Amino acid sequence: MLARGYEEAVGGDARHPKLNVLVQVVGSRGDVQPFIALGNELKRLGFRVGFYPVGGDPEALMAYMVKNPDLISSFESLQAGELQQKRDMMEEMLEGFWYYCFQQDRITGVPFVADATIANPPAFAYIHCAQVLGIPLHIMFTMPWTSTSAFPHPLVNLSNDNGNRSMANYAAYAIVEYLAW
Repeated sequence: MLARGYEEAVGGDARHPKLNVLVQVVGSRGDVQPFIALGNELKRLGFRVGFYPVGGDPEALMAYMVKNPDLISSFESLQAGELQQKRDMMEEMLEGFWYYCFQQDRITGVPFVADATIANPPAFAYIHCAQVLGIPLHIMFTMPWTSTSAFPHPLVNLSNDNGNRSMANYAAYAIVEYLAW
């Protein structure tokens, strides 16, 4: 039995509160599409879901990632000033992620204050936003992002066939964490 007053507090629907769920995603179309499907399903269930453009240039970011598939930028990219451009783009995106945690919807004008966040690891800002707002966070990804010996980290290109592949795969995650933070 539900506590007295609960149904009135949730608008007569005792199944679950209608939360504002912010989805924070960075990636290619293949990375983003599963989150769009999840957001659409949450909307169908009555949640308010926020998908907002956070800035940056997706084409430029993807071109940079193709040109620099490893975690460390190429010398040519450094000489061309592309690393600073990427940093500027990331700063714009991080500010956008924070802004959309609590700002009004640009289309409806209705304030959107996130009650919960769903994010993928490349979004970076998710943990800080959730912590400051004191809201739940669910991190998900369509590829391994925690240490495993079965696969290398998605940002590490392991081409060495010598040695223990599973140990190298596992170590790749620690290397990325160290370099990222």
